[in-house]
Amino acid sequence: MRRWRGFLDVPATGAGLSAAAELGRHLRLDIVYHDRLSRDRDTAKALNPFLTLETDGPLPWHMGPQFEGQEITEGTLKAAQFLACNPHICPIGGEAFGWWYERWTKWIDRLKDGRLKVGVITHNRNLQVLYSRHGGCFYPKLYDCVGPSPLSVHVFSRGAAAPWGGCAQPPGVYIIRHAPTLWGT
Repeated sequence: MRRWRGFLDVPATGAGLSAAAELGRHLRLDIVYHDRLSRDRDTAKALNPFLTLETDGPLPWHMGPQFEGQEITEGTLKAAQFLACNPHICPIGGEAFGWWYERWTKWIDRLKDGRLKVGVITHNRNLQVLYSRHGGCFYPKLYDCVGPSPLSVHVFSRGAAAPWGGCAQPPGVYIIRHAPTLWGT
């Protein structure tokens, strides 16, 4: 059953963490950021247990108890869409979509400068916002060279298209969706 997670600490599955470990063999990151939720932290550790891990990573949208833990249905999807289209309305016990959007985009924008290959373990909605906000500067690349993977890697380049080919891995921000949980990805 797919459920809304938000701030609920739903752990990643063993299979998802195994996929992250396999993915880690192909990525050469300098640093990885993750938030305080175990699904992000454990994905980061599985990716490479020897990387410097920073824990001030971007949290997901705090949707409050009317969503978090509840089944994802047509009704809850419509309610979430309403909140996203009305970004100053705050769900009971949660945060307004606009507040979360501002927090996430400010956080990710601060990583755009530099020469490091930065990994960010994050959540699906955080990825969706990057695609809608940054359009032409955000280049997706799904690492499927090791077979189908529930993890996806997206490159937020620093001003130029990511030059994929061979082992070329450009500096940039590598956004990695956390490993799947029992409640879905």
